[in-house]
Amino acid sequence: MKRLLLAVLAVSSLQACVIRIPGLNLGGAPASSSSGSSAGAGEASILDSPATKAWREVLRSKDDELEALRERINDQPKEGSTSADQHADWALAQLKKDTLADVAAGCAAGTYKGEALTLQGREYLKAEQMCPLVVDRVALLEKTVHAWGVAIIDNYFWQHGNRTAEILKSKRVSTGLLEEPQSVQGLKDYVASFAKKTFESIGETVPAAALAKAEQLFKERQDVIMKLAVAGKITPPAKADPGAEKAIRDVYARRFDVKKVIMEDAEWKLVKNDFGVLLRHYKDASVLVKAKDGSFCALVPASVGQPYEANGKYANTYGVDEFIEAYPVKCP
Repeated sequence: MKRLLLAVLAVSSLQACVIRIPGLNLGGAPASSSSGSSAGAGEASILDSPATKAWREVLRSKDDELEALRERINDQPKEGSTSADQHADWALAQLKKDTLADVAAGCAAGTYKGEALTLQGREYLKAEQMCPLVVDRVALLEKTVHAWGVAIIDNYFWQHGNRTAEILKSKRVSTGLLEEPQSVQGLKDYVASFAKKTFESIGETVPAAALAKAEQLFKERQDVIMKLAVAGKITPPAKADPGAEKAIRDVYARRFDVKKVIMEDAEWKLVKNDFGVLLRHYKDASVLVKAKDGSFCALVPASVGQPYEANGKYANTYGVDEFIEAYPVKCP
């Protein structure tokens, strides 16, 4: 009984404390004093102002769109940003599915001016902060798309620089550099192709300034290749093999300007299966080719072989394995 009495007294005390706090709004209505009179009687609550009510209705119907707009506009590339094309697509999607024209009209008309809605942790959704974004949303989203378009270009230039560093480290180049003429303009066109659609989507062309890095990066790669070419060596052939050499030349000439086939093995090497059954024999070689732009030559590895038939005989035909990397050397 004593415990029950204490509990009742505690509840009564709490209620008394609540009643004695002047102006406290606990349910959307003006708080009452202990005498029952209304605090601020005759004055409209600021939260019930027409501007605030109107903005509340906007948030009820457009909350997700406003959040997405703010996120996309603030989504700007930073150093090391990845998936630039994806970010550009997100901004474009926001631009295309615009549903905020009516909110923009309300902002321009001053419908929400003086809005005082306070949402805990979401001050950024107040009308005074969102209206400038909504009114200028098209220009701001296009600016975001532009920024990510430049980031797409920067990302490919970054990859190009990494490949140059790998060339220096491995002392090898991709055979693609031998098959097609290389130039600064070619590098610009290649990199620009990845961002072309992004800029066209907002009525722009790829900005020349964004491609300016191409000249320096192209020169750096050419300097590395020439450095390797000067240090490269062409070893003499181990032993001529006209049949194998012709088979290699015929295959490689489809892609390269072949200058010479150098057989590295004097004798055939045998290949057997796990049971010791002879399958084929082969020889390794290098193919001296000249880059299409004539700036350097390179040795491309090759392997030529013949399948074993029977009774110590091999097929008359040759199979040639092609490689996708080469070692720069000076042209003879």
